[in-house]
Amino acid sequence: MFSFPRELQNLVLREFSSVDRHRFSLVNKKARELVLGHNERSFRIRQFLLRFFGALANVARFRILQYELGLLVSGSTALQFFFDDLDTYVELIKFRPYADFLLEIGYVFDPIQGQPKDFEDALAAALNAERPHADQDDDFAWEGYRGNGMAEVFNFQKSDKKVQVITCVQTPIEVILNFHSTCVMNVISHSHGYSLFPRATFEDRVSLHTPTFATVKDKHKHARENMPDMDGP
Repeated sequence: MFSFPRELQNLVLREFSSVDRHRFSLVNKKARELVLGHNERSFRIRQFLLRFFGALANVARFRILQYELGLLVSGSTALQFFFDDLDTYVELIKFRPYADFLLEIGYVFDPIQGQPKDFEDALAAALNAERPHADQDDDFAWEGYRGNGMAEVFNFQKSDKKVQVITCVQTPIEVILNFHSTCVMNVISHSHGYSLFPRATFEDRVSLHTPTFATVKDKHKHARENMPDMDGP
């Protein structure tokens, strides 16, 4: 394997689980260098973000906003680097600079059902709401998310790319800790990536769901990701 072309090495190592790659890296120095190189090429967050922001300067601005606003990338986006959607989380009261950035680089506000069509009106409605949109019983789009700290969802579209901003009543981590399934409890901050259930998610390829929030729709989504849901203790 050490004499394989890099492309073939990547294809082989990509089929290993995280634990298997680590075990292989312990074989010798050459194996360690091979695995480290593969991980660096395959899991560079900057390359992933370029798909949504188009230029390194915009990626840098996004990472600065992450640092300044406590903005997190999470959900299915942080589980796999192959989605056309970018799921981001930020406190509602800190959302404005991030929204301005998205609009400036060419994204267009795409209202969800029941939301004002104009972004300024939608933001004002969210800031002035007596209760979060997610608590409204008549909105099917929020099924499985009521009461877990979300305030409002804002979608932004640019050609085939979609950035979803989940605004939070308090901190994004409160929402993430109340996700419907453990397989999406993964976080990318301005500097690091974290997985709260790494072995179950990336090694065993199973997901424990939170009965309070899990829905049929969620289970179908995870089935498409080859991530079966299992009842927690």
